[in-house]
Amino acid sequence: MNDTQAAVAALTTVGNALTRAADHQTYIIDSKPDGWPVRGASSGRSSDSTSTTERAALTLCDDQHDHERDVSSARVAIEDMRDWWAGLRTYLADGSRLAAIHRPKSDKTDGQLCDGRPFEGSDKAWVPHSRAHDNGWHDPLCVDVADESGLCVRCKVRERRWRAEHGLRPRNRNRVEDAA
Repeated sequence: MNDTQAAVAALTTVGNALTRAADHQTYIIDSKPDGWPVRGASSGRSSDSTSTTERAALTLCDDQHDHERDVSSARVAIEDMRDWWAGLRTYLADGSRLAAIHRPKSDKTDGQLCDGRPFEGSDKAWVPHSRAHDNGWHDPLCVDVADESGLCVRCKVRERRWRAEHGLRPRNRNRVEDAA
């Protein structure tokens, strides 16, 4: 078993455990204490002067306070699990980008992956949502499928806008040969 297979097996195990844990935390959040003991527990009369109804009401007060604390802890646990999954998705996306960037040229993919390196302006750093004049257009981590131009739709739009902002003539977007 190689490292990748071991990682997949570990992720499957952890994913299943987290799903069960999240289900349990959701059950805690959705449950409502009613003050009555769980079926089968001793709920008979006691030697003091309180009735079973009075004891249930007193227990309900205690249980509601404990339940609120449990619900708060359950919500925090679920948020922690969501954060972990979001971080994992980020790591997996980074791994797929690394694999795409450093793949052997002999590997065939379903389609050519976006690669703006041969095009003018791709050497400038691109910052998403930036309006700075010196902002580039090429996302070096883009692994979307490209068309015959060598760029994906999003990179083509950014490249076209960048060329227009810098006073360069539009290029034929359907041919890699028109690069720079």
